Amino acid sequence: MTKENNVRVHVPRIEYLRVQNYRALKNLELKDIKPLTCCSSFPTSNKA
Repeated sequence: MTKENNVRVHVPRIEYLRVQNYRALKNLELKDIKPLTCCSSFPTSNKA
């Protein structure tokens, strides 16, 4: 059995988001976004 090295991996993340004139979002600005995890899945049909 081998030990894992404590290596920091740099993961790209969103720190700032700005949305203008997209559907109901006329002017949205998010600053200093903290890291978070979001899991999403799309419903699938099991039809053959």
